[in-house]
Amino acid sequence: MARMSSTSKLLVVMIFSFMALSIISHARTFSPGT
Repeated sequence: MARMSSTSKLLVVMIFSFMALSIISHARTFSPGT
């Protein structure tokens, strides 16, 4: 159970990082040459 929780926690962190990167990329593309 503990191992499963740890793995799912890591997955959530990875997904969050990916989403953050995507949002930053989109923000950079949308903002006019900052």
